[in-house]
Amino acid sequence: MKVHLYGHFNCIKHACIIFRQQRSGRIINTSSAAGLGNMGQANYSAAKEGIVGLTRTVARDMGKYGVTCNAVRPMVATRMTMTPELAAAWAKRAEAGISAPAIPVGAPEAPGAPLPGLAAMPPEGVSPVVVWLCTDAAAHVNGCTFDAHGVDIGLWSEPTIIKSIHKKGIWTQDELEELMPRVTEGLVNPSPPVPPKC
Repeated sequence: MKVHLYGHFNCIKHACIIFRQQRSGRIINTSSAAGLGNMGQANYSAAKEGIVGLTRTVARDMGKYGVTCNAVRPMVATRMTMTPELAAAWAKRAEAGISAPAIPVGAPEAPGAPLPGLAAMPPEGVSPVVVWLCTDAAAHVNGCTFDAHGVDIGLWSEPTIIKSIHKKGIWTQDELEELMPRVTEGLVNPSPPVPPKC
């Protein structure tokens, strides 16, 4: 939290003073796909998804001053991602039935790489989208989150309410017992219970 979330906040706070005075500026934050849920890393995941919320709020607060704030979720081969420990963690995820993030089809796999194709994703593959977000061509892009790895760059959808129910007054528990299955129909537990190993 101190490094990732506080670190972003502290940089943004000081940059926004200058950006507001000059009435322009670009802020590009670094989040992670881990923010979507990463086994055994609740602290890191919370910090990285906190950066997305911070990004959206700064975008709203600073947009009127000509400042944009966006985030990138990079996936690259680095000293941190190409370790035997991380390979073991991905193997554990696979055993638990948790899928790995999407990797470009046909990307070469390095021996012992924690994710197929990760070795073909150098950090330099993220730089172009970061630079583009700093240009005038991206002046209309504000409060967005981008995926960047290898040959793929993607725009994440913003959270939206996909189903809802409404009534005048407060819901009763009995009403919700009857109606909430309509809202939650089709949802699948991404991490269902497993029987204990004997």
